Amino acid sequence: MVNNAYRWEKLYFEAVLETDDSKLSASLSAAEGAIADRYRELKQDGGGTPEERNAIAKAVHGLIILRNERLPQTGSNPFRNKQSFGQNLPNA
Repeated sequence: MVNNAYRWEKLYFEAVLETDDSKLSASLSAAEGAIADRYRELKQDGGGTPEERNAIAKAVHGLIILRNERLPQTGSNPFRNKQSFGQNLPNA
């Protein structure tokens, strides 16, 4: 279910549902960028809701798996581990 408050979710779902491998890298990058932007916003406004933080953690985990399984040769994974994204994410 997409919550309108989670602007990054639309790009996340587009990446997850992308079937064309030639478009996947750009779709993943867009989703990763939107999540990173939102995470920076959350750090500035007190952390947001536990629900959104949990949704972000799950999305990051999903994008890591998707990138590793479908684009393993790219070697560019901004969310290789949660430490590169932030210590405050709950486990997915």
